[in-house]
Amino acid sequence: MNEGNPLVLSTVEDEQAHDDLLLALTSIATPMKTQSKVAPARTPPPAGPRVIRKKKRVQTPQERRIEHELASEGRHRSRFFFSPTKSFADQVTEARAALAPEPPIPTDNAEIDERVSGYIDELPQAMESKITAVREFFLNEVAPKDFAMQAAIAQSIEILQKTLNAGISQESHMQFKRMVDRARLYKMAEFVVGYMGLPKAMAKTLVQSIEPQREVLFMGANPADDRRRPAQKQVKPNGQQQED
Repeated sequence: MNEGNPLVLSTVEDEQAHDDLLLALTSIATPMKTQSKVAPARTPPPAGPRVIRKKKRVQTPQERRIEHELASEGRHRSRFFFSPTKSFADQVTEARAALAPEPPIPTDNAEIDERVSGYIDELPQAMESKITAVREFFLNEVAPKDFAMQAAIAQSIEILQKTLNAGISQESHMQFKRMVDRARLYKMAEFVVGYMGLPKAMAKTLVQSIEPQREVLFMGANPADDRRRPAQKQVKPNGQQQED
């Protein structure tokens, strides 16, 4: 490995040698958990020059599992190496690639191509009247009344406070605002009914569809109390028993 100049690329042999060195350092730094065993009786060494054999270290099951996982993923065997998580920019790039629009389906249908060419001219004309209707509804029916209500409430509160030289309760103003909001929903629902060509009775259903659903809590009795109680016996004056 070229340690003098980090800009010079290293060879595969250098990387493997460096990896083996770090693996050895990892094995040395990892504590060993071995069970004590009775050492067998030693036999006298044979005559001749003494050969020193290096005792091979036995890996723990955890070390073997980690080494197997790293080798199966094609990464370095040493735990000094790690794979950093993806950056935020990489995650955004992958998300954009997943949400990218698919290319249009190729077609050779002449009828579809002809309809597309005609629809390009029809769509703007069909949208023009709809755009005008919705725009003018908001400009003439919704916006003026909303802005006028807000300005009027603010002015009336300021006039009353200056007249009385004290703060006033704004409960009535808030109730008025809530009623106007409710009335605006019905007004918009009536417009949507005519805009979409629906029956007039659908206006109430449209209002209910956008209202927040209220949670209903049933304060019922304990299911164990619903079991039928045994009939109680009553004793008549003549001594006979009667069940309820």
